[in-house]
Amino acid sequence: MSGKSSLLIAGLTMLGSVSVMAVERPNIVFILTDDQATWSMTNSNEIAGPLTPHMDQLAKESLQFTRCYTNSPVCSPSRASLITGKYPTEVGVTEYISRDNGLNADELTWVSVLKDAGYRTALVGKWHLGDLEKHHPTHFGYDQFYGFQGGGNTAKDPRLEVDGKVQKVKGYTVELLTNKAIEYLEEFKSHSAAPFVLSLHYRAPHGPFTPVDETSHELHADKKHPLPEYPGLKQVIRKGKMTDLIRQYHELVTHLDTNIGRVLRKLDELELKENTVVVFTSDNGYNIGHHGIWGKGNGDWLSDLPRSVLHPNLKFVEYAKLPNMWKTSARVPLYVRWPGHVKAGVTNDKLVEFIDFFPTICEMAKVDVPKDVTLLGKNFLEEAKETDAVCMQHDVQNRYVMRGVVTDKWSYGFCLSHQFGYLYDLTKDPDEKHNLFMSEGYEEVKREMDELLKTRMMQINDPAYGDGEYPVLNARKKLPEFE
Repeated sequence: MSGKSSLLIAGLTMLGSVSVMAVERPNIVFILTDDQATWSMTNSNEIAGPLTPHMDQLAKESLQFTRCYTNSPVCSPSRASLITGKYPTEVGVTEYISRDNGLNADELTWVSVLKDAGYRTALVGKWHLGDLEKHHPTHFGYDQFYGFQGGGNTAKDPRLEVDGKVQKVKGYTVELLTNKAIEYLEEFKSHSAAPFVLSLHYRAPHGPFTPVDETSHELHADKKHPLPEYPGLKQVIRKGKMTDLIRQYHELVTHLDTNIGRVLRKLDELELKENTVVVFTSDNGYNIGHHGIWGKGNGDWLSDLPRSVLHPNLKFVEYAKLPNMWKTSARVPLYVRWPGHVKAGVTNDKLVEFIDFFPTICEMAKVDVPKDVTLLGKNFLEEAKETDAVCMQHDVQNRYVMRGVVTDKWSYGFCLSHQFGYLYDLTKDPDEKHNLFMSEGYEEVKREMDELLKTRMMQINDPAYGDGEYPVLNARKKLPEFE
C-alpha cells in the first residue's frame, strides 16, 4: 500500500471513530469554478502563473485528488453529471445548453435528496442547465437562487436573477456572487440549526476575462506568463494577443482566489469551519495554446499548421474545431476539506469522475440514496471503492461525436463520426504530447480500450453505440474498426 493510500485510510479511520458526531450532519459548501485548468493554480506546480494563496491554503487543509475528470470536457454536460450522478447521454445533455433545451425536470439530484432529508439549500452563480422556467434550479432541490440560468455573462455589471427577477447589477461578477454567498452563510448560521448546502458556482475564469479589480491586475503586471510551446502557434487571434490573453486569464484566477478567501474567512468567523465540508473543483479544464487550441473539449485550432497533421479526417470537421478529451480539457482540481474526517494536506491519485459526487456527498451527509435509484459512481472518500476507468462523452454542437476513457496507464479518445482518435501512454507521456493512435504496434491496446469504452457506454444505453440513427451531420454514425 502506498503512503498516499495509507494516509487516506487514516483519515477514513478517523471518520469511523467519531461516532458521537454521527447525528450531526455536516454543512456542505460546494465551490465550482468555470473553465479552471489545473495549470492555472500555483499549487499545481505546472506553470509559474497566477497568485492563488487562498486556493493553495485550501489545498493544504484538504484531501487533494490529482486525477479527477469531468464526464464531459464542456460545461453543461459536466454540470449535469455532477448534480445527477449520471452520464451526459443518460440525461440528454451532451453539449453546452442553448435556446430551449435543458435538464429534464424529472431528473433526481443529490441536492434534492439532501433537501428532502432536512438540508437547507441555496445556489449562487451559474446554472447552465436550461434557461426556461421548467429548468430553474429551484425545481432541482434548491430553496434559493441568486445568479443566472444561462452559460454566459460579463465579468462586470452582469444580469442576475435577484429575488426572482432578472436585472443588471453593478459590480464585479465574482464579487457579487461572493457577497451573496456570504449573506446566505450568515442567514444559515442565524436562522436555524439545520444543516445547509451552499453551491457557489462562479463564472470565473470563463471568458470574457476582463475587467478585474485593480489589485489582481497589478499583481500580474510584471509577471511573466509564458505560452505553451506548440508548432505554428499563432501569437495573435481574433480575441487579441495570446500573451495578453493568458495574462488576463491569470488575473481573473487571482481575482477569483481573493473571493474564495472571503468565503473561507466567513466560515471561520461564523464558527462553521469544523462542521462544514468544503468541496472545490471546476466544471472542466481549459487550453490557451495547449495542444494548439483555444478552449476545452470543443476548442478552436490556433496553429498555422493544418489540423490534418494530427489526423487526415480532421479536415472534415467544421468550423476549425478540434474535438478532444485531453487532460488539459477534462482533468480538474478537486479538494475536499472536512476537519476531523479527512486527512489534511494529503494527495491521492485514484481516478475520480463527476458521477462520483452524488454517492460521495450523500454518504458525507449521512443520507441514503433512494432505493429505486441506481448510481454507477462510487464514494471516492472510501479507499476500497476504486474505479479502473473514467469515461467521457461529448457531442460537439451535434456535428461530431466523441467518446473517451482514461485508465491508470492509457488515455483513449475516439471520434465516432469522423473516425479519428487519440491514444496516450500516461506512464511515459503524462502531458499527452505523443499521440500513438496512428503508430504501429498499438492495435491490441486500441482494441482493448475501445472494448472497455464500448462496454461502459452500452451499460448506460449510449445511443451512439446503438442500432439506430444518431443526429450527427444527419448521417449514420460510424463505429471504430481497427482491422
